[in-house]
Amino acid sequence: MKAGDCMNEKRRQAVQDTAQNMKRLAVAFQGAAAPAWLGLDLTMGQIKGLFALAKSGGATIGRLAERLGVGEPTASLLVDRLVRQGWVARSEDPEDRRRTIASLSKEGTDLVANMRHGGRESLERWLAAMTDGDLSALQRGLQALAAAIEDDAQGQAETRKPAGDAEHPAAADDEIGGRTIGITDP
Repeated sequence: MKAGDCMNEKRRQAVQDTAQNMKRLAVAFQGAAAPAWLGLDLTMGQIKGLFALAKSGGATIGRLAERLGVGEPTASLLVDRLVRQGWVARSEDPEDRRRTIASLSKEGTDLVANMRHGGRESLERWLAAMTDGDLSALQRGLQALAAAIEDDAQGQAETRKPAGDAEHPAAADDEIGGRTIGITDP
């Protein structure tokens, strides 16, 4: 086996091992967030409606129907159900009193936050248990992964220089592929 073949095999194995570890993490995250989801009696359409209203801060029935790709009668029924469950509130449109605005209630806002970040406390506990070196390495790796995903999404995937190479040893702390990348919550 040639040296280049060995390196390619090592890289292929590292990619497979990383993908397997990501799968293990996904299962752990699902388990940590499960209590938030298991007790819900919501349809997928209702969950989509909640997230659409959370993103917009409120919408008319027509605008919500447009965002969800459904008809206005369907959106109206969806909002009616969410109002009855206490997740959504209706209010008069201040610009046109004939229209109604649907927006998340306090309970709905809390529910969406819990669905988005249900396992966040567990994640923070797991991260706090890591050594400083491991946490720093994970942060660099996640920044590199986020950059690769962004590049792929833009159709500009490229081979990256390993962070912290001999030419720029300090670059690993702040930059990946020549740019600073941050990972934020949705």
